[in-house]
Amino acid sequence: MIVIKKIKNNIKQMFIVSNALNDMKNNMRPQRLVVLNIRGNYFRVLHDNALIHSKGLFVAAAMRLLMKDGSTQDHMVVDDSFFKLSASSQLAVYFHEHAHFVCGHVDRMISSNFTFLQRASYAITGSIHPMELEADMYAVRHVGIPAMIQALYEISHQMGGIMPNEIKKRIQVLSYKED
Repeated sequence: MIVIKKIKNNIKQMFIVSNALNDMKNNMRPQRLVVLNIRGNYFRVLHDNALIHSKGLFVAAAMRLLMKDGSTQDHMVVDDSFFKLSASSQLAVYFHEHAHFVCGHVDRMISSNFTFLQRASYAITGSIHPMELEADMYAVRHVGIPAMIQALYEISHQMGGIMPNEIKKRIQVLSYKED
C-alpha cells in the first residue's frame, strides 16, 4: 500500500515537473526560467545553453548566479538536451542537481575554487567525485535506483552514445546498491 502510494506520488510529481519544463521549452526566448515546487522545495530552473556550455557542462548543473542587484540565487541550469530526457530522467536529474545545494556542495565548490579542470579530471580518469555520488544517492531516495540509472544512460545517449568512464562507474555503483 505504501509503495503504491509512493509510486503514484512520484508519477504525479513527474507529470507536474514535465509539464512545467515542457512549457518552459516551448517558450521561444533565449533564456527561459521556471520556478518548481517539488515537495515544498522551490527551485529555479533556467534554460540557457550558452551559460551551461560556457562552464564546460552538459544537460544540467547546479549554479549560484549573481543577479543584477548584487544578490545571488541558486538555479538548476539546463541545456536543450535536458528536454530530450524522459520525464522520469528529468526528475532524477532535478533531484541530483537539487542535492548539490541541499548537501552544501555548491558552497564547498565556491569556497575551494573548484575548477572546470578539476571536474574534467574526474570525468577523464573515471573516478567519481564524492559530491556526485552523494547527489546520486540523494536523487535515489526520491526517484529510486532504476530511474537514476536510466537517467545516466539517457544522458550518455544525449552525448552521442559516448559513455564517459565516470558515468559508467556511477552506474556500476548504483547497480551494486540495487542488488
